[in-house]
Amino acid sequence: MAAANTQNPTVTIEIDVEGCRKVTPKVELKEGEQVTFDNQTKTPITIWFPEGKPFGLSELPVDSNPVAKQVKTGTVRKEPYPYAVYCSGKKDFCYASAMPIIIVHP
Repeated sequence: MAAANTQNPTVTIEIDVEGCRKVTPKVELKEGEQVTFDNQTKTPITIWFPEGKPFGLSELPVDSNPVAKQVKTGTVRKEPYPYAVYCSGKKDFCYASAMPIIIVHP
Protein backbone atom coordinates (compact mmCIF):
# COMPACT_ATOMS: atom_id res chain seq x y z
CA MET A 1 0.00 0.00 0.00
CA ALA A 2 1.37 3.42 -0.98
CA ALA A 3 2.12 6.03 1.64
CA ALA A 4 -0.58 8.60 2.26
CA ASN A 5 -0.16 12.04 0.77
CA THR A 6 0.02 14.30 3.86
CA GLN A 7 0.96 17.87 4.84
CA ASN A 8 -1.09 20.14 2.60
CA PRO A 9 -1.69 17.52 -0.12
CA THR A 10 -2.69 18.10 -3.73
CA VAL A 11 -5.62 16.49 -5.52
CA THR A 12 -4.79 16.38 -9.23
CA ILE A 13 -7.52 16.28 -11.88
CA GLU A 14 -5.99 15.20 -15.18
CA ILE A 15 -6.69 13.47 -18.48
CA ASP A 16 -5.46 9.88 -18.79
CA VAL A 17 -4.08 8.21 -21.92
CA GLU A 18 -7.59 7.18 -23.00
CA GLY A 19 -8.94 10.73 -22.79
CA CYS A 20 -10.88 10.18 -19.57
CA ARG A 21 -10.69 12.55 -16.65
CA LYS A 22 -9.26 11.09 -13.47
CA VAL A 23 -8.71 12.37 -9.96
CA THR A 24 -6.28 11.45 -7.18
CA PRO A 25 -8.19 8.69 -5.34
CA LYS A 26 -7.17 9.46 -1.74
CA VAL A 27 -5.45 12.20 0.21
CA GLU A 28 -4.91 12.58 3.94
CA LEU A 29 -4.33 15.75 5.92
CA LYS A 30 -4.61 17.12 9.43
CA GLU A 31 -7.39 19.33 10.72
CA GLY A 32 -6.70 22.96 9.77
CA GLU A 33 -4.39 22.09 6.86
CA GLN A 34 -5.12 22.99 3.25
CA VAL A 35 -5.70 20.75 0.29
CA THR A 36 -4.95 22.02 -3.22
CA PHE A 37 -7.18 21.04 -6.16
CA ASP A 38 -5.06 21.20 -9.33
CA ASN A 39 -7.15 21.21 -12.52
CA GLN A 40 -4.96 20.04 -15.42
CA THR A 41 -7.85 19.24 -17.80
CA LYS A 42 -8.06 22.75 -19.34
CA THR A 43 -11.86 22.59 -18.99
CA PRO A 44 -13.98 23.93 -16.12
CA ILE A 45 -14.71 21.47 -13.33
CA THR A 46 -16.87 21.53 -10.22
CA ILE A 47 -16.03 19.64 -7.06
CA TRP A 48 -19.04 18.63 -4.91
CA PHE A 49 -18.77 17.93 -1.20
CA PRO A 50 -21.82 16.19 0.32
CA GLU A 51 -23.23 18.14 3.26
CA GLY A 52 -20.52 20.79 2.83
CA LYS A 53 -17.90 18.71 4.60
CA PRO A 54 -15.01 18.94 5.37
CA PHE A 55 -14.47 22.47 4.00
CA GLY A 56 -17.73 24.20 4.88
CA LEU A 57 -18.82 24.50 1.25
CA SER A 58 -20.92 22.23 -0.93
CA GLU A 59 -19.26 22.99 -4.26
CA LEU A 60 -15.99 24.41 -5.49
CA PRO A 61 -15.83 25.60 -9.11
CA VAL A 62 -12.37 25.46 -10.67
CA ASP A 63 -11.96 27.26 -13.99
CA SER A 64 -10.31 25.94 -17.13
CA ASN A 65 -6.94 27.55 -16.54
CA PRO A 66 -4.32 25.20 -15.14
CA VAL A 67 -4.54 26.81 -11.72
CA ALA A 68 -4.85 25.34 -8.28
CA LYS A 69 -7.50 26.25 -5.71
CA GLN A 70 -6.72 25.81 -2.04
CA VAL A 71 -9.26 25.23 0.70
CA LYS A 72 -8.65 24.85 4.41
CA THR A 73 -10.39 22.31 6.62
CA GLY A 74 -12.41 23.32 9.61
CA THR A 75 -13.26 21.24 12.66
CA VAL A 76 -13.93 17.70 11.52
CA ARG A 77 -14.25 14.14 12.73
CA LYS A 78 -11.72 11.54 11.67
CA GLU A 79 -13.57 9.83 8.87
CA PRO A 80 -13.34 9.61 5.10
CA TYR A 81 -15.09 12.41 3.21
CA PRO A 82 -16.14 11.33 -0.28
CA TYR A 83 -16.54 13.94 -3.01
CA ALA A 84 -17.27 14.06 -6.74
CA VAL A 85 -15.58 15.98 -9.55
CA TYR A 86 -17.71 16.97 -12.55
CA CYS A 87 -16.06 18.00 -15.82
CA SER A 88 -18.19 20.53 -17.73
CA GLY A 89 -16.39 20.05 -21.06
CA LYS A 90 -16.84 16.28 -21.05
CA LYS A 91 -20.28 16.46 -19.36
CA ASP A 92 -19.26 13.60 -17.12
CA PHE A 93 -17.78 12.85 -13.72
CA CYS A 94 -14.09 12.19 -13.27
CA TYR A 95 -13.08 8.82 -11.92
CA ALA A 96 -10.67 7.41 -9.38
CA SER A 97 -10.03 3.77 -8.48
CA ALA A 98 -13.17 4.16 -6.34
CA MET A 99 -15.05 7.22 -5.08
CA PRO A 100 -12.31 9.78 -4.29
CA ILE A 101 -11.97 10.54 -0.59
CA ILE A 102 -10.27 12.99 1.71
CA ILE A 103 -9.34 11.78 5.18
CA VAL A 104 -8.83 14.48 7.79
CA HIS A 105 -7.04 13.58 11.01
CA PRO A 106 -7.83 15.68 14.11
